[in-house]
Amino acid sequence: MKQSLGHNIGSGARAGLIAGGLLAVWATVVFMLHGGAPFEAKHVTYGSTVAVYLAGGTASGAIVGALRPLARYDIGVPVVGIAAALPALVGLRIAREGISGWSAFDVAFIGFGSLLFGLCGALVYLSGRDAPKRHR
Repeated sequence: MKQSLGHNIGSGARAGLIAGGLLAVWATVVFMLHGGAPFEAKHVTYGSTVAVYLAGGTASGAIVGALRPLARYDIGVPVVGIAAALPALVGLRIAREGISGWSAFDVAFIGFGSLLFGLCGALVYLSGRDAPKRHR
């Protein structure tokens, strides 16, 4: 059955929130065991890390949901991956540097990173989709 755009966005956002929530739990365990030092070493705070995981996961999931019809086609999978990587990398930049003072390097880093992560994710997804099904 064909799903509506709203349904796809909602289910994608929920899946992204769950993934972000799992990462936030991991960050919480790290914080409980080691305090803020591991976060400070990466020039972020525990709070900004959790916020990026939750917001980035939700936004990336919503993008994947919105672009879900493109993923039916091999050429569309990298497009979805590249677009989905953008919120995570924007969130990383904001967590490290704040919301203002963007440089050409920031934009290039986010663009190149989205391209890299999106293409790698597409390769993983496509290799699993094209793999023969095993029966036990």
